[in-house]
Formats: sequence, structure tokens, C-alpha cells
Amino acid sequence: MGTENEKINILNQLTKIIDSQATRFRSERKMMPQSRFVAEKKLLLENINNGIELASQIKSSTSAKEIEADFRRLHKEISGLKFS
Repeated sequence: MGTENEKINILNQLTKIIDSQATRFRSERKMMPQSRFVAEKKLLLENINNGIELASQIKSSTSAKEIEADFRRLHKEISGLKFS
């Protein structure tokens, strides 16, 4: 994919995107129609999976391992949310 520095930069950008998506999803999910809930949840989980995969490829950074663990926790949380 690229050098470790490129991967770290991409991971940082992806982290910002996921953080923004998760914040918006959490705050708006109770007002969403079901179709939007399902679509946004799916997109967020795909982005989190991409983040987990990328973080696992970065061997030289302990913060990447922390981010990977955070993404795994977030994935578990978001996966458990049901439409209500």
C-alpha cells in the first residue's frame, strides 16, 4: 500500500472520518428512518473495518494498535445498535 508514514497519515484521516460519522450517527439515529439507519450503519461499519485492517498493517506505531483496539470496541458498539 505504501510506506509506514503514508499508512499512518491515511489512518489519521480515516480516524477523523470515522469519528465524525460515529458522532453524527449516535446523535441522529433515533430520528432516522429505517433505510437511512441501515445505510449509515453499514457504511460506518465498513469504514471501521477498513480502519482496523489498516491499523493492523502498521507495525511501528503503538498508537496504531491503540486505534485498532478503539475501532474494535466501536465496531462492537455500533454492531449492537438496533433500529428503534
